[in-house]
Amino acid sequence: MNPIVESLMGMKLLSDEVIASDLLLTLEHRTYSLEAAIAAVASADLKSWLELQIKDIKSFQETIKHYQEQKGWIQPRLTKELLDRDLKQAAKALKQIT
Repeated sequence: MNPIVESLMGMKLLSDEVIASDLLLTLEHRTYSLEAAIAAVASADLKSWLELQIKDIKSFQETIKHYQEQKGWIQPRLTKELLDRDLKQAAKALKQIT
């Protein structure tokens, strides 16, 4: 695709790393919503179905986290390095937006 079109459409900012991180955040929010739904629902069948959905989401999150670790995008045990990387990425994103 044309680099100018990619830049105008914002595709330049979408790397696999960004998509994976965004997907993890989305799944986390979905989990919270499902947990709230479980607390509000009276039907046992619906509760068990919602619990199954949460279980599937957790499994998918683990798959994504493992992928990120393999790519070297996250190092769960190196929190200082992870914080430094996140700050650099945030600065880079701000620079690309402005």
